[in-house]
Amino acid sequence: KIIQDKFSNYWIGTQNGLYKIDAEKSTFEVFQKERDNHHHLNANLVYCVLEDSEGLIWIATDSGLALYNPVSKEMHHFRIEEIGLSDDLIISLCEDSKGRIWIGTSAYVNMYNKQDSTFTYYSEKHGLPNNNIFEIVKDGNDDLWFATGKGLCKFDEKQNTFHTFTLEDG
Repeated sequence: KIIQDKFSNYWIGTQNGLYKIDAEKSTFEVFQKERDNHHHLNANLVYCVLEDSEGLIWIATDSGLALYNPVSKEMHHFRIEEIGLSDDLIISLCEDSKGRIWIGTSAYVNMYNKQDSTFTYYSEKHGLPNNNIFEIVKDGNDDLWFATGKGLCKFDEKQNTFHTFTLEDG
């Protein structure tokens, strides 16, 4: 996954870490597992990168979630055993219109509320067609769409439910 942040830097997630390219200065930084104190990742396999509305960089890896602050140059790690994340295999990330971070894993969807630093998880028992979440996308109406192991669904925030779309829906 490749993103461009608000400072026109490119962030590239690879199987060998995260790379930040500053095209203006023609420089790059490498973020890898145990590389150094400031740029330490949970793992080198990066599935997704997200810049949130505050300019923070969220990094989805196969061993947890990392949050990098480009201003302070500090890295924070979220791990399953520490904070209640449903799984350490993080596949997708998306920020909703309220600034919450949605985290797709191989076991459920997690929603991180930055206001109170809490995680809420959603699973098949909440209406997801499958607990494997491959992609999360926010559309132009601020609705969230989820690509799962068994189809497409949309989150209804007012009802706090998921609607699954099938071939019959056209």
